[in-house]
Amino acid sequence: GVFFGGIFQAYEEMKYIMICEIIEKIFLLSLAFVLLRLGYGLISVGILYLLSGILYCFLNIGFVYHKFLRPRYHIDWQFWSKSLKIALPLAIVALISMVYYNIDIVMLGKMKGEEVAGWYGVSYHLFFALATIPGAFLSAIFPVLSRFFMESEELLKKAFHKSFKVLVGVGIPASVGSFLLSEKIILFLFGPQYQQSIAALKIL
Repeated sequence: GVFFGGIFQAYEEMKYIMICEIIEKIFLLSLAFVLLRLGYGLISVGILYLLSGILYCFLNIGFVYHKFLRPRYHIDWQFWSKSLKIALPLAIVALISMVYYNIDIVMLGKMKGEEVAGWYGVSYHLFFALATIPGAFLSAIFPVLSRFFMESEELLKKAFHKSFKVLVGVGIPASVGSFLLSEKIILFLFGPQYQQSIAALKIL
């Protein structure tokens, strides 16, 4: 999915990345909500992460084939070998990031049981869904910043400052709003049985 997402960046058509990520997060959040309410454990949520990743991949492929191009596949072993060696540090960072962002739920489940992990997981999924918005924005603005870096230092500064203002202008109200409305959000989406999730959402 990320590979095909690079094509959107090359064409500066970042709306397709945002569409794919929004659909994936809605799919993940809604089904996680259903599974947790039905009493399924952490393993089912882990499988759901795999399914949402597959969905994200196919959405990217579909948009690339339908809107841009039909790539031809040819294995260049020499290029692959060289690229994998160069990309190895990035792969290690990505792997560490995956562990970093998910180990807390696993540890909590082992220490306090699946019920407590479920309370925390509900809040964490909401937080992570919100966190994808600035990530999608940064992915969208990155090709423009890269082009300005080569073409004009003045335009690069203006784009950077405007991007920073947008992130702060959206991030602060979203953070404060989520904190103040956390009780209403949790009770509306998940019901009173997830009352314990309110404090976790406020902290996140």
